[in-house]
Formats: sequence, structure tokens, C-alpha cells
Amino acid sequence: MNDALNIKINRLIARKKYQTEEELKALLDSFIGQSVDDIEVGPITNEEKAEDIALGIMNKLENENLESMDNLNRMYLDALDALKLCDTSEIVYEALFRISPYETARSRYLQKAIAIGDKKYGGEYEKQYKGVFYQRSETRPYLRCMMQMMHRLREEKKYAEAIAYGEKIIQLNKADNLGMRSYLQWLYIKTDEYDKFADLIETFPDEYENHLNHALFIFQIEGECEEAKQELEKGLEMNEFILPYLCHKKKMPKNYYPAAFSPKDESGALNYCFIYLDLWRETFGVQGWLKKFL
Repeated sequence: MNDALNIKINRLIARKKYQTEEELKALLDSFIGQSVDDIEVGPITNEEKAEDIALGIMNKLENENLESMDNLNRMYLDALDALKLCDTSEIVYEALFRISPYETARSRYLQKAIAIGDKKYGGEYEKQYKGVFYQRSETRPYLRCMMQMMHRLREEKKYAEAIAYGEKIIQLNKADNLGMRSYLQWLYIKTDEYDKFADLIETFPDEYENHLNHALFIFQIEGECEEAKQELEKGLEMNEFILPYLCHKKKMPKNYYPAAFSPKDESGALNYCFIYLDLWRETFGVQGWLKKFL
């Protein structure tokens, strides 16, 4: 289910009192196959109206081809209208962050969304649901905003702060549905946090980038050695398409942005290089070593 549908169902549940788990299950089963518009929850509050506007904006951004600036400007004005209805919803601020054309305002909206989420989902809520936040659909805007903050801090080279956000997201959501583990690997390599890197790949042992990144980290510490060689060979067995990009034999496509990928084919190589290529390029002596494996 998408966010809008989950949120609407949560509203309906909050309006009714269910005596048994069977009654709640029957309600949830009744929603199977229904769209957001099919579900009636009765009169809604200004906060709910504002969130519906914000969710509609984000849905359009994800699913429609918005070539016209007029469309984007109209959506931005709609988001500002939502803010007038309610200025205490992280969902509204997430939409404003995504649609605002003004960079300073976008930073402010993101900070506000996170501050609201900290208050709403901290304390007793966090104690009860820590580790499974993503399963609680109401927390997803909060998690996404923290993820965006982590990316911005990484781009600004504020690595310690970025790490703090990435680690918090995984603590709150141990399944890591948002893929923070890849960016934490990047950050740990960048900041020479080997122990944290080792703990992370032990926690997520099946990631296709683990061996390659471990090889890079070992090379940075010890140079050419048998352990680095073994890790590199294991990584290249996972995806043979990565090495030509690392060795400058192939170039990344212009304006590439990660999409769905398979770990063992060209799409997996592009996804890997989108995140990690710069770490390889800036490691002294690694090119000569890599070319021995071509």
C-alpha cells in the first residue's frame, strides 16, 4: 500500500474502537483492492486536509511527467496553502522540501519536518517501535526526511553529522528499507571508520558491494596484499561489469541516477559506481592494482 492509502486507513482506525483483533483484521481485509478515493472516513480536520494536499503533490512528483513549470509552480502554491491549514505536519514540510524552488527554504522545510518527527516519534513511541519504524507507515515521511538530510550533509562534507543520521535511521528501522547501509559504507570508508564498517557488513552480510568495499578499505590501509586481493576477486565474481568502470575503461552515463537494478548485471555495476566510484578514484595507487585484474 502507498503512503496515502495507509494514512487514510490509520485515520479510519483512529475514529473507531475495535474490541478484538478479528474486527480489526476484517476491516483491513475490506480494503484489499480499493484505492484511496474508495475509502470514506467522514469529516476531516485541517491537518488531514493539509496532508492530503501534500500527499497528492508527492504522488504527482513520482508518477507524472511534469514538464511544465506552470504545473510545478501551481503545486508549490498548493503546498503553501497546505501549510496555512497546518504547520505542524512533517508530511506537509516534506512536500514543501520536494517542490520548493528556493534552496534556503528547502533546508528550512527539511529541518522543520525532522524536528516535528523527533517530537512525534521520540520518547515512548520510539521505545515501543524502535527497530520496526518502517512497518509503521506514519513514520515513513520522518524517515525519508532524515535520509534526505543525511544526503545533504554528505554532499556538504559534514561526514560526522551524516553518519549520525544514517545510523539513527538503521537503529529505528533495522530492516533498512531505505538502503542507508550503502551510504554508511561510503561514509565509513571516507572517514576511516574501519570497525564500524566491519560491523555493518557483518550485520548485512549479503550485500553485493561488501567484498569490493572491503577490498578497497584494506588496500587503503595495507596496500596490495593477499587479503585485499581475495576480497576484490570475490567482489568481481559477484559483478564482472564493475571493473571496467573502476579502471576508466568505461564511462558512467551522463545524468545517471539509480533505479531498479540487479546486483549481477550492468545495472548493478552502474548503481555501485554511482555511490562508490569517487572513493576508488581518489585512492592513491589503486588504478595500477586494479588493472592487474582486467
